[in-house]
Amino acid sequence: MATYLFIDGENFKGKVRAVFKDASKQRPVWHEYDFKGLLDKVLNGIAIDRQVFYFASIKEHAESMEKSKQLIEEQRLLKTHLERQGAGSGGRRQVDEEGIDFQREGCGCSDCRGYDGYRVR
Repeated sequence: MATYLFIDGENFKGKVRAVFKDASKQRPVWHEYDFKGLLDKVLNGIAIDRQVFYFASIKEHAESMEKSKQLIEEQRLLKTHLERQGAGSGGRRQVDEEGIDFQREGCGCSDCRGYDGYRVR
C-alpha cells in the first residue's frame, strides 16, 4: 500500500515561521526554502511514496490589487519550487498522476462542516 503525505501548506509555513522567530532568525524566502531537506530529515526512515502540499487559492481583490498580485506571484513561485523538489502541490481538488481523485474537506470556507482532511473519491 502506498503512503501519501498531505501537508497543509499555510499551517506548515506558519510553524516554520514560528521556529525561525523563536530562533531570532529572519523567516525564509518560501520559494527558496529546502522543504525536501527538512522533511527528509524529520521523516528519516519513514517511506513516503508521495508528498502533496495544498494551499488555498488566492484571488485578486480590487481593494488590494497590488498585494493580491504579489501574493499570487509568491504562491506561483512556491508551487514551482515544491514541484522541483519532488513534492506535488494542489488546491482544493486534484487528480494525481495515478488517477486518484481527492478533494480537501474542511477548507475553512462557510460551506465546510469542520472536518479537515482529504476524501479519496
